[in-house]
Amino acid sequence: MVTSEKEDKILSIAAFFPIVLLMLQQLIIGLHLIPHETAKILNITLSSIPMIIAFFIFIRRELILSIVSFIIMFMLILISYEFYPDNRPYIKDNYFYLFFINIPVFLCISSIKNIENLKKVMLTLSYWVLGFGILLFGLIISGKMIVEEYNMSLSYYLLLPALVFVYQNKMKYYLIFAFILLLIVLLGSRGPLLSVIFYVFVLLLLNRTNALKNISSTLIVILISLLMVYLINFNNLFYFFEKSLGISSRTLGLVINGEIIQDSGRVGLQKIIIDKILNGNFFGYGVFGDRPLLGGVYVHNIFLEILNNFGVFFGVIIILFLFILIFKTLRNNKNSKFFLVFLFYAFFPLLISGSYLTSIVFGMFPGYLYMNNKKRKEYNE
Repeated sequence: MVTSEKEDKILSIAAFFPIVLLMLQQLIIGLHLIPHETAKILNITLSSIPMIIAFFIFIRRELILSIVSFIIMFMLILISYEFYPDNRPYIKDNYFYLFFINIPVFLCISSIKNIENLKKVMLTLSYWVLGFGILLFGLIISGKMIVEEYNMSLSYYLLLPALVFVYQNKMKYYLIFAFILLLIVLLGSRGPLLSVIFYVFVLLLLNRTNALKNISSTLIVILISLLMVYLINFNNLFYFFEKSLGISSRTLGLVINGEIIQDSGRVGLQKIIIDKILNGNFFGYGVFGDRPLLGGVYVHNIFLEILNNFGVFFGVIIILFLFILIFKTLRNNKNSKFFLVFLFYAFFPLLISGSYLTSIVFGMFPGYLYMNNKKRKEYNE
């Protein structure tokens, strides 16, 4: 007989296992072992195995929530498809993410009974992601794998172990965390780096038992960071990594050129959407409604995307409801520090990049909010 603990672990694995496989996919594609499309199909096939098992678990545990979730998503897709013809190509290309990734991932996290089982699985899978990251890094510096200027996907995959290891609050994990940061800086983009920085900062603020010590620690970290920025010759550092390791870090390049805060065109896209929201359709432009307005790309901000999709009235209600749940979770939950892992992993990055409709991890965030606020059970450390 399958115990409740094992079921929790199956649900947790089903939600996070795709991240491990996507990291493995980076290796497979980089080594040219199999074609990209074949690797993608293999990834989907392997990811579906734990998810199919998890399906029967969350259907049994959260039958009403499961039915309602799929019905709401179906109605949103149907309405958008019928009333917003320009959205149809994007709906056809991306409905798979909604019905077979976002909703199931949400239901997996929502159905977990004991949060400690979730923590154990996340820690274990973080080791797997890190292991593939180390192997990939070794292949790059040995010249057996060639990378582009930067790899946004890779850095977001590494964000999971970065946040999980910091949460453990032990020295050995801090050392591993430092190495992951190095990988993100060398191989990835700025988004995950910002998530990690804000996560650590908020953790310091939440630790009320040693407020004075944390303030002192924060000031020391800031001073050391400023000193390092002043002393480090980023040109030499960039040259070292490029010539010695064969790595051209986009993040260091932006620092050298004084463009670290450049928006990469995001502000222009967001201005277009803001104008459409304020002067256009009061009820929104439907699911994927930002894509036709921006020539096929998304707006790179979850709040603007929600307002664009659902309109000012319903969009504001959704955003306010989201803020209320976040505030409630941070204020009353003894697992608030663990909740921050989900906040900065599955939600915060969507403020500057990605789309909640196609993100493979966004469903984890509302899933955790639902799980935490269920009245039938309290989740305590």
